[in-house]
Parts: sequence; structure tokens; C-alpha cells
Amino acid sequence: MSRKHNLLQNTFVVFFLMIPFALFSQVATVSSPDQRLLVKFDLHDSVPVYQVYYKNKQLLRPSQLGFLLNSQTIATAKYHLDGNITSQTISETWKPLYGQFSEIKNQANQLQIHLVQNNRPFYRFSIIIRVYNEGFAFRYYFPEQPNLKQFTITDELTEFNFAKDYTAWWMKDDGGIYEQLFQRTPLSKVKNIFTPITLTDGDSLFMAVHQAALIDYAGMSLVRSAKDSLRLKCDLAPWPDGAKVKTWAPRYTPWRYVLIANQLSDLVESQMILNLNDSCTYKEVSWIKPQKFTGIFWAMHTRQWTWADGPLHGATTAHAKSYIEFAAAHHIDALLMEGWNRGWETWAVGDSSVQDFTQAYPDLNLAEVVAYGKQKGVEIIGHHETGGNIPLYENQMSAAFKYYSSLGIHSVKTGYSGTMIPRGMNRHGQQMVNHYQSVVDTAAKYRIMIDSHEPIIPTGLSRTYPNWMTGEAVRGMEWCNFDPWPPSHLTTLPYTRSLAGPFDFTIGIFKLKYDTLRPWLRVNTTLANQLALYVIFYSPMQMIADLPENMEHNKAFPFAETVPVSWDETRLLQGSIGEFSVMARRKHQQWWLGAITNEQNRDLHIPLNFLSAKQRYVAEIYADTLGTDWYNKPETIAVAKYSVDAADTLHAALAKGGGLAVRFVPVDKSKTKNLPGMGVFNQLQATNSNAFAQGTLYGFKTKVSHLAVGAKVTYQAPYSPDYAAGGDSTLTDGILGTQNCRDGNWQGIQGKDEVATLDLGKLKAVSSISLRFLQYTKDWIFIPKQVTLYISADGKTYTQVATETFETIAKDERALIHEFVVNLAETLVRYIKMEATNAGPLPAWHPAAGNPSWMFCDEVVVK
Repeated sequence: MSRKHNLLQNTFVVFFLMIPFALFSQVATVSSPDQRLLVKFDLHDSVPVYQVYYKNKQLLRPSQLGFLLNSQTIATAKYHLDGNITSQTISETWKPLYGQFSEIKNQANQLQIHLVQNNRPFYRFSIIIRVYNEGFAFRYYFPEQPNLKQFTITDELTEFNFAKDYTAWWMKDDGGIYEQLFQRTPLSKVKNIFTPITLTDGDSLFMAVHQAALIDYAGMSLVRSAKDSLRLKCDLAPWPDGAKVKTWAPRYTPWRYVLIANQLSDLVESQMILNLNDSCTYKEVSWIKPQKFTGIFWAMHTRQWTWADGPLHGATTAHAKSYIEFAAAHHIDALLMEGWNRGWETWAVGDSSVQDFTQAYPDLNLAEVVAYGKQKGVEIIGHHETGGNIPLYENQMSAAFKYYSSLGIHSVKTGYSGTMIPRGMNRHGQQMVNHYQSVVDTAAKYRIMIDSHEPIIPTGLSRTYPNWMTGEAVRGMEWCNFDPWPPSHLTTLPYTRSLAGPFDFTIGIFKLKYDTLRPWLRVNTTLANQLALYVIFYSPMQMIADLPENMEHNKAFPFAETVPVSWDETRLLQGSIGEFSVMARRKHQQWWLGAITNEQNRDLHIPLNFLSAKQRYVAEIYADTLGTDWYNKPETIAVAKYSVDAADTLHAALAKGGGLAVRFVPVDKSKTKNLPGMGVFNQLQATNSNAFAQGTLYGFKTKVSHLAVGAKVTYQAPYSPDYAAGGDSTLTDGILGTQNCRDGNWQGIQGKDEVATLDLGKLKAVSSISLRFLQYTKDWIFIPKQVTLYISADGKTYTQVATETFETIAKDERALIHEFVVNLAETLVRYIKMEATNAGPLPAWHPAAGNPSWMFCDEVVVK
């Protein structure tokens, strides 16, 4: 069913006779309230176009607007003006239920241009252009008309034709779940991308392109023009039959908007995306409340428990009650119950998850758990993992929400991880956009809030539907389980993904290394960095993700325990995209500050002039300390209290991958007389700064010197181009790979044996040879079942010097590096030959049993 929204529903609009827009022939212009930003509309050869000027400099060259409808072609997409151009001024201040600000100003100038097609069937539509001080937006409107009732949009012709080759941060549109790392390239190198895309010319201009109010329409990506590398065109996610949008008139399309700012802080603090959405559609909203939650989650990702039923099942009555007691003791609002319902055992069977969203596993009494939580003052958050099986979920959805409501569950985390069903459906197409909206609408009927994972990227709809609290659409903490992201990922998100809206990163990991449990699993930050994320990453449903035993007596835990999840004021104090971020937020009279850095250690000097003047504060500071960085002792942290005021400047010395978190509590001056001042802390930071410069660089690989470095290698079986690592030189490049199979230093061969021969170039005295192989069964990587080593002086006659067999332990998911070591009496050798026998098809216990396994090899160390 189509949604019809008033353009300015519940908005206070003032109309003026004189407004900053002009009409000359077929040209209309509209400027921002401060007159710095100008959008110009024109018809070039009957084609609607716009261009943009900021402070009299052109930012966007003429960019096309319009559509192809039904059987239209480019040749027939010609238009002329249809009647008068209407204009208006928007001026209001409104209060969100929750957010980054307690009040939001909505001030803009707007015009609406009416067009009619030159040829039959004379389609009509309007272009609505709205200009703020912080950017501009436009959308389309199809009015009721006799020749356009039900229709199909086959292409949206919207363009963003930039005037310069700006530096761009972007994520590739792979049709997936919006969980790639952001890339930094010149704009001219951008290909097909998700939005938002962030652009800059250095330090004086920042822009971002995204969409707002995405309802009953396809999600927008951008593609680079083949003819002009600075021109990005709208690309709508299609239906399986190729149509982009199936709809009828009257209807509004989503907004396309560009944020524009001279300062990065203006970009980050903008609330324009919310202002482009309608006011709240619900009459009664007392049931919608921000919350902090913990969950039976991280134990599954660290493989200590399972989602599915079995001896290690996580979501049991006993486990839930234990977590509830922890949450109650630490004033945590809610507990997330992942893996409670029947059906998780179908996850590993094919690609069709079949789950029952109203039936618990035998070891969980959900009603008993909810009642126990209510007794302790802890809400239960339900969980619906669809596995991408949309028809199954939609058939059960209403009953599932009704069941939760009957128990007293008021929040649900949804998930869509898996192959989409029905086949061919695009995750970002109109069909899925409508599905996500249907979930939110159905949940609202039962007064339930939604945290959606693997969702469409947010477009500000939390203003209209405030029970759509937050979502994922980000490479979050769970990726550390199998492909840990670099620290720079965290310092990129505040300026990219965050611009679209809140996201559930599942932060709050206090145990950052798992050397004895799963050695390759690690979180590449310091503990102080983890705490700072509570200030830097905004989500009104915010998780404390770690296990209770890792937090209970941790001196850093009080920060996570007390930090708010909704704010009255937000300020980006300092920052650079991909480098670092310093954010301050206020809740009532308390301020909170978070600072993080990327792979580089960093010294920041932060004036505290955002604090109230003439007020004294106790600053509770959580900081990196000597001996720590993202790799070495990342859990080491210094915690202390200091007396500060608005005249102070804080010196923050951040370790590599490190951070700083501060809580500022206003107090009477008499209560701070025994506390050290800011100068004492700054002296400590000056000492730490020199030590942090010696910390570990992210992504390091151990270098080793040996006799075969640079030796030529020939291969009998070709290695995979997908895992070529250093190509022919992988085995002799002098660099040892890590336990992360994706670290770029492993060479992969699938389903074949390998014979590799090294030529040392001349006879050399050799006393030992070692070979390195990786095992990570989750990624189908197995140590070869047999390795045999030969040596030769002339390359013709080889002598076998060792053979070794290896058997993988069933269901062993550890990342292992196994070395085959051969010790020789010092022997003259020029050629070394390795024969490695592939482990064969994946065994019966493996989820992908029968498929060919991989063999990953690395350095052949010769000494």
C-alpha cells in the first residue's frame, strides 16, 4: 500500500511575499537563509538540470534531474514549465524523543517547480528544492493525473556532477549488507557505491551525499559516469524483473541531499536528515525509551556458547538469570536474548534458515526469564534472526510481536544475515524497503522498539517512526571474530556512516585478546578507545557487549555503566577523517568526552571551554598508559580523578589504536580541594607521549632474515589469484604471515597438491629448513595431510630429508600456524623441493562437507 505523507506535516511554515528565489525566463534560483548557498534550476534543451554555488564558487556543475517512466526513452524525457513556481520558507524548532540534541532547528527556503513532458502522454511531475545553511535537498512529486495512475520507474536520471576531483571516502555497492570498509580515493576513482559518500578538498570544504525519507521506493546508490569521472548518477536497486520502482500517483519520492560545510564539525553535527523527514506519526510515545543493554552475544562470537540448541547453548534460563543479575547490579536497562528460539540448527543447512519465532528451545523458559527481569528491573530484548528468509518471517511476524507483547517484551533486535529469499530480491530494493517498514509498523502496533541488523542504511525515519531506534549497516564488532578491522575504521565512521544516523556497533569489549581461546580473534583497540566509542558512536539503543566476568571488577567499567545513550548537546571538538576524532556530549549538567586515534599514536590538546564557565568539575579520566597500544597490553588503562574548569586545556596522549574517555561532573569547589589539577594529568601525558611513539604499528608482519630470502620459486600447481599474496615470491619474501588468513601474506591453493622448488642461486651451507602452513577450518583452510622435503646440489638429483603427516582434529576452529622443521647436519644445498599433499575434500563434520579444502602456505625459512 502506498504511503502518502504531507510534505511539511506538523511543521510550522511561514510564507513571505519576498523570498530569495528568482525566475528569469526558464531559470529559478533559491538560496540558503544565510545567503551563502545557492541552487540554480534550468532547462537545458528541455532537460531539467540544477547547479550549486557555495560562497560564489561552483560546487556542482549542471546535473540532470528526472525519470524514465514505463516505456520512456532518453529522447522522450523532455519537459517544459507547467504553471507557476511556488515558494515558501520553513522555520521551526522541534524536540525529538531522543537523539544527539534535545532541540533541533529546521530553517530552510524552498521552491517547487512544476514540469510537463513535451510529448505524449504528457506526464507531469514537480521538483521540490529545499536549501539550508548546511546543504540542499531535492525530491520529486508525481501529482494525480489521468494518464499516470499505476506506473513503473525504469530509471531515475538524478545526477551529482561535481566541479572538482575531491578526495572521497566511500563504500562499494556489492548488493550486500553494507559492511565493507570505507575506501579513500579521488572522486574520479569512485565506481558503484552506497551512500553516504563523504568528500573534501582538504581542510576548508566538506560535503556528503545521501538520501532521506526512504519510503516505498528503491534504495539509491551512485555510479560513476563512463563519460565524465566527476559525474555520479543515481542507481536504484532493481526488482528481479529489472524494474526500479512500482508505484502510482500521487506520490513523493525520497529526498536526495548534499551536506556542505567549511568545518568538519558542521558536517558531523548536522541534523538535516531528520529535518527532511515528517514529524512523528504516533500519537502516544511514552513506550519509546532509549536504553543501554547487555546480551548473550559475545560468548557466541568467541565460540564459548552457541546460538543453536546443544550442550553449549547460550540462551538458557540459567544464563539469562545470571546476566539479569549482572545488569540489575549495574543499572543496565535490558538484556538481549539471541538464540532463544527454535530453528538455529537450520542455519548451517544450505542457505535457507527456517526458524520459529514463538517457540523457545527446551532449556529456556522465556516467560520465567521475563518475569525475573521485571522483578530485578531489567527488560528483555527479543531477537528475530530471519536468515534472509523473508516470506517465512512475514508469515510469523504479527504473531511473534503479539507473543512478545503478551510477555512484556518491548524491544526486538532483527537480523537478515544470509541469502535473500525469494531469490533475486535486492537487499536495497523497493521490496525490502517496504519489508523493513512493515516490521516497524507491525512492531508499533504492539508498542515494540526495533534495532535492525543487516538493514537498509538509515535515512532519518526515526523522526517519523521513533520506535525504529537504531540499526547496524556497518562493519561492527562481530567482524573481530573472523576478520578484525584496523583502528582507522573507527576513525572513519564518525565522518561517513554516522552521517546517515545511529548505528549499533555492539561496542564495549573489555577483554581484547584471546590468545588461549581463539588466537586470531582480537579487537584492535585499547580499552580506553573502547570506552571513548560510547561518546563518539551514537545509538539510542547502545550495547555493553562483553561477558559479565570481563567487566564486573574492571576499573574501566564504571564509565560504560554510567554513560548516557541519548544527549542534549553534541560537539565535534577536533577531528580528521580516518585519523582521529574528539567528541563531547552533554546530558543535563554533565559532559562526556571521547577521543580516539587510528594506527598512529597522537598528541591532542583539547580546550575545555565547552564546560560551563565559573563551574568546577570532577573529571573522571580513563586513559592509555605506559606499555599499552592496540597490540601490546591493550587492556591496560589508567583511571583517576582531577579537578578542572572551562579554562583548562587537556593534553591527551593516545597510544596507537588508543583513546581517552572522560566524564565531567559539576561539583561544589569544596569537593575538589583534595584532587590534583589538570596540570598533573598533563605532565603524565607528556611522559606517555614519548613511550607511545615506540608502540606497535597495526598490521605488522614479522620480518625474518634467512638464506632463501629473494630465492626464485617454481610451482607445479598454480596458486589461486584470489590468494596470491606476494605472488611467486611469497615463500621467500622474508615476511611471516599472522594467524589472520586475510593478512595478505599467505598463498592459497584449493583442491590440489603442491610441489614448489626453491633455487638459492648457488650452493649454500644449510643447517635447518622450516615450512609454514595455516589452518582455519571455518574458512575451509586445512594444514596439508603430508609434507615431504627434498634437497639437491644440482637440481637433478634430489634427496629426501624428511616427511611428516598431520591430521586435523574434528571441529577444531582455532587458527593454527604449523611449522614443519627439518634440522640437518650442515649440508651444501642449492635447490629445496617441497611436496605438500592437500587435506582433500572437507570432512563430514564440516558445514560445507565434500567441497575442496584450501592449503595456505607462507615462508620457507632456510638457515
